Amino acid sequence: MGRSERIPTFSYGQRHRYAFLPTIAFLAVVFTILLVDPALLWTGGVDEQTRKAGLLLSATLAVGFAAALVARWTEPFRIRLEPDALVAMPIVGAAVRVPYDRIVRVAERPKTFLRGHVELDVRVTGRRGPLYIRGSISEYARLTRLLRNRVPPAVRSEWKEVQDA
Repeated sequence: MGRSERIPTFSYGQRHRYAFLPTIAFLAVVFTILLVDPALLWTGGVDEQTRKAGLLLSATLAVGFAAALVARWTEPFRIRLEPDALVAMPIVGAAVRVPYDRIVRVAERPKTFLRGHVELDVRVTGRRGPLYIRGSISEYARLTRLLRNRVPPAVRSEWKEVQDA
């Protein structure tokens, strides 16, 4: 037990995990109302074309947000920096174990209009895509400092950090 307490672990908060659930629920309620009795939303008469458009729109948005939620749950939620490897654990799916010597590049991507936080872009040999760690994870600065000390020297020397604007 003492050993596991010394392994640095970083995770996202509940807001990150469940942010899309209220929106999905709202859209499902709108869809149900439009399906059962659209008069609950419109006091006047509702033509069939408007009703069908509302049904299609609410269903499409609900499915889109549900897909985004599933995508978020399959991304790493908890990051552990074990002595020999970075372990990324999603809410749904198997943990990804990345030995530090397989990390070939690390760069910090700056905050933009569409990306609300700085992101750590970790490239790994043998992995299809990069591993992204958002700056909203707990103790992001500590995570980057510890990871920098564990990656190979060549990666460390090329590590690109975000420049403060």
